[in-house]
Amino acid sequence: IEIKRERDDLQEELFRVSKQAERFEKELIQEKRLRAETATQAETFRMQLRAMEDQLESATKQAAVGAEHYKEKAKLQAEVVAAQRRIKEIEIEKIDLDTTVEELAL
Repeated sequence: IEIKRERDDLQEELFRVSKQAERFEKELIQEKRLRAETATQAETFRMQLRAMEDQLESATKQAAVGAEHYKEKAKLQAEVVAAQRRIKEIEIEKIDLDTTVEELAL
């Protein structure tokens, strides 16, 4: 009877440990699934981050080109204004020279 009771106790313990092992296996499977999902999400986030970095780099390059164009435009505008000023000076000099020539002719 004692041996039978010990055997029954051991069988109960074995059954309990088996159930616990099954539960651990299920939890392990769930953990692996969650890790895989997390890894997939992390890769998606990495790809999105790379795309945003590429967009930022492109926008930065465009801004730099725009700034360079603005700088060049301002330089050219300054040159145009200087040339217009010089044209007016030459026109005034021409009028003065024409006046001098007329005075000398008289």
